[in-house]
Amino acid sequence: MSKLNVEMKVTPTLSGIHNFEVLEIKGSEGEGQTYTIIEDFTVDSYEVWKKAVSSSAMKEVAAAWKNYADESTLKIFYGKIIE
Repeated sequence: MSKLNVEMKVTPTLSGIHNFEVLEIKGSEGEGQTYTIIEDFTVDSYEVWKKAVSSSAMKEVAAAWKNYADESTLKIFYGKIIE
């Protein structure tokens, strides 16, 4: 089972997570580090996110992570939608 299948199964069940999309980056402009995959989550708050990723439901996702990605490249960004 792929990591994406695991996350797609788990994240909709977590309180405060409203959307989850995985994007394959096809290119970028300018210089500097680029990413090949970005996971975009819409959550109520960063605190909700931290609680969700530490939940027992996410243990399977966390256990599979090393099979699909280099943890040293993981970056977490958070912000607020500008209205």
